[in-house]
Amino acid sequence: MIMKKTWNSERWKKNFPFLGAGLFFLLLVLIVYKKNQKLRCKEIQVEVENRHKNYFINEQDVIKLLTQNGKRQVLGAYINELNLKSLEDDVEKHHFVKNAEIVKDFKGNLFVRVVQNRPLARLVREYAPDAYLKADGKVLPLSDRFTARVTLVSGEYVKKYLKLDGAEDKYFREILTLLALINKDSFLKAQIAQVDIDRQGQIKLFPQVGKQVFEFGLAENIEDKLRKFKIFHAKILPFKGWNTYKRVNLEFHDQIICE
Repeated sequence: MIMKKTWNSERWKKNFPFLGAGLFFLLLVLIVYKKNQKLRCKEIQVEVENRHKNYFINEQDVIKLLTQNGKRQVLGAYINELNLKSLEDDVEKHHFVKNAEIVKDFKGNLFVRVVQNRPLARLVREYAPDAYLKADGKVLPLSDRFTARVTLVSGEYVKKYLKLDGAEDKYFREILTLLALINKDSFLKAQIAQVDIDRQGQIKLFPQVGKQVFEFGLAENIEDKLRKFKIFHAKILPFKGWNTYKRVNLEFHDQIICE
């Protein structure tokens, strides 16, 4: 019995530092928790991601969304009572906000990071205001603050698509592919000013410079047709001049028909 007591005593002495450290850590957690219960929001720092130089929303707009135009207290409110997910949802209600992320620190600061929606093209409508088109096919209103330099999209098909109110349209996804390829290629984006689509989905491209109309046909074999568009500018225009042809057909395989 004496040996057993000695062993338990030695074991207690050996584990005492770990138990002490655990109790100390628990005490620190309780202190921080009680401090946070009384901690108020001291500052709101907003970062709007502008890598692509789109300025559709700024810091003041984000603050208005957070505070619901001053109706909700955020600055000065108890930090632990702020529902960050709800605040993120309110910021993301803005048309030009793609994603919002909000975190807080132990000093009472809120950090808000906003990623903006980037228009893929601008829809030109004859009897209604123009609108922007996102990469996912959703429509955005124009902005009073900033005008994006993107490809114009016109024609009867635009009117038809908008009447679908964003419904699934397999052919329009092909058109989105065409617009995305133009948007990410610096040469194509600089050269193609407008994409016109008639009611049957037949496409014509209008260049920034020159009087040519490029007959693209349907939104199929897209990469091959855009390659021929580049060949025309690289190998035909330098020798024939800008005003030689008025019509260039890219529709047929391995052919560029100039008239």
